[in-house]
Parts: sequence; C-alpha cells; structure tokens
Amino acid sequence: FKGDNVLGPYTPYEDNPVLTQRDLPEDRKHPITSVGHADFVTDSDGNWWASFLGVRPYQGDDYNTGRETFLLPVKWKDGWPEILPDGETVPYQMSRPALPRQPEPVVPTTGNFTLTETFDDPDLPPYWITVRIPSGSWYAIDDSALTLQAKPVGLGDFRQPSFVARRQQHLNAEADTSVVFDPASPEDEAGIAAFQNDEFYYALGLSVNADNQPVVRLRKRAGSDGGPEGETIAEVPVRTKDNIPVSLKIVARGPLYDFYYSDITGDWHPVALDQDG
Repeated sequence: FKGDNVLGPYTPYEDNPVLTQRDLPEDRKHPITSVGHADFVTDSDGNWWASFLGVRPYQGDDYNTGRETFLLPVKWKDGWPEILPDGETVPYQMSRPALPRQPEPVVPTTGNFTLTETFDDPDLPPYWITVRIPSGSWYAIDDSALTLQAKPVGLGDFRQPSFVARRQQHLNAEADTSVVFDPASPEDEAGIAAFQNDEFYYALGLSVNADNQPVVRLRKRAGSDGGPEGETIAEVPVRTKDNIPVSLKIVARGPLYDFYYSDITGDWHPVALDQDG
C-alpha cells in the first residue's frame, strides 16, 4: 500500500504481493519458504535491496534451522517496489553487489564451514546463546574450558537451564563437544542437546545408572506428554577415568539425527541412529 499521508488514505498495489513463494510447487529444488518481513536498504551506489526472512525446509514445511536472513535487489516500477516477479524462486546464490569487499568475519555466517571453539577468551562470544535472558552467573570460562554450574533445572522446565548453545545453520551438519562430569546420581546429567524449545528436544548426556555405573543416555521430548524430562531412547555403558573427557556428537541429516559418543578408546560409538528430527 502507499499513500501521500501517513494517516492515509492508502492505495493497494495491483500486483501484490511483491514477495511470496506460496504458489510455487513444493517439490522444487532448494525451496526457500515463509518469506517476508522485508526491510528496504540502499547501498553506497544508490541501489535498493530488500533484507527479509525465510526458511529452508528439508521437506514440506519442516525445517530445523529456523528463520534466516536473505537478500534480494529491489526494482521500482511506477513508484512501486518489485522484489521478486511472480513465479520466480528465491535464489540460493546470486551476484554480489559491486561494493568494496569487507574483511572475512571471524566466525562464518554463510556457506559450508567448520568452527572449533577453544574458549580462549575470557568472555563468551556473542554467537553463543542461552534459553531466555541469563540470570545469575552460572557459567565461566577458565583455562580454555567452559564450566557450567549444575542447577536443578531441566531443559523442559520452562525456566533457565545451565545450557549454552549455537543455532543450527545447516540442514546437514555435525556438532560435538567434550565433557568432564562426575554425576552423583541418575538424575545428574551433562552433555549436548538438539533443542527446539522446552517441549521438543533431544538430550545426549553423561550420567550414571541405578548401579552407579557411568552411562551415556539419550532422552527425547516431543510434546507436553510424558513430563519435562521426556523419554529415554537409549542408554549405553561408557568407560571413563577421572578428568578424562567423554565426547558426544550429534549429526543432522535433514529430517534425521544420529547420536554418538567417544570414551577413553578414542573411537566413535553409536548411541541411536535415524532419529526423527
């Protein structure tokens, strides 16, 4: 819509919408859907661009990477903006603007990449996030390690668990961590999680069983049924020694997740494969 006065009246554009993917076939290659919430910007050469949100589903309207930021050029037609002609797909790649190149970011934001976090800085970098705004000081960085203070708060408690995370940025990806933990009971657990929200997550953690023997446990919560701790999918014994880390890994493959652990042998062992994401 546009108008000569901020209070109106406003006239709708006869070629609305100026940005949509809703009428395209679902089986198209590399679909980008749910596009919208665009902001207009101009570059130093006076060219117009639209920065907008969208998602990359692995099937239908299912996706695990959340909303992402996309960029398209804007053309003006008789005083109206045209972002994407009707029937055209949002491209995965396009020609970059003829602007001076900027320094490469310390942490990549697009494309395929590998990142190793060594926690050498005294502060947690800003690309790490928590569930809700941090309250209190329950984590610390010291001696190239991140230490989380265990709290009696679980991932599904709708509060703030001792959990720091990075967003999943790829449909196919791997994430692993090394954990030093001495659980006192089967209720104690530390590890890695694939977390959508309080009611939907996988947690792969180091704990002990009822006989006080060390185990790696995989839990799943999928909805409000079954309580905040969800259900145990698998529990396998693990060989540990004092202060020797146990490594835990999650592999994302589109709609599926695989879970592994590595103990003092140094080899990766499966905990559960082909889990529904």
